[in-house]
Amino acid sequence: MPEWFPFCRKCDDQPAAYILFKNANVFDGDALSEVPMDVLIHENYIKKIIPHNGQASHDKIFAELPPGTDEIIAIVDCTGMTLLPGLIDMHAHLAI
Repeated sequence: MPEWFPFCRKCDDQPAAYILFKNANVFDGDALSEVPMDVLIHENYIKKIIPHNGQASHDKIFAELPPGTDEIIAIVDCTGMTLLPGLIDMHAHLAI
C-alpha cells in the first residue's frame, strides 16, 4: 500500500493485509451501484464486492477470511462516498 494512504495502517503502524471499505457507492466505469456495497481488498486486489447489509454483510465477509484476520484488517466507513475501482488517470501534460 502507498505510504500516503492513512487507512491502510493499523495502530501499531503495520500495513493492514486486508482493507474493508464498507457502505460505499461503487462506480464500475459504466454505472453507479444501485445500493451501497462492501468491498474487500487483499494485497492491492479486489477480493469481494457484496451489497452492504449492515452486520450481516460484515459477518459474511469475516466468515470467509482465514482465522485471526480480524487483527490485521483495516475497516473504512465510506458512507456517502464513492469508490472507483481500477480508475486510471491516462493523461499527462508534457512540456518540451
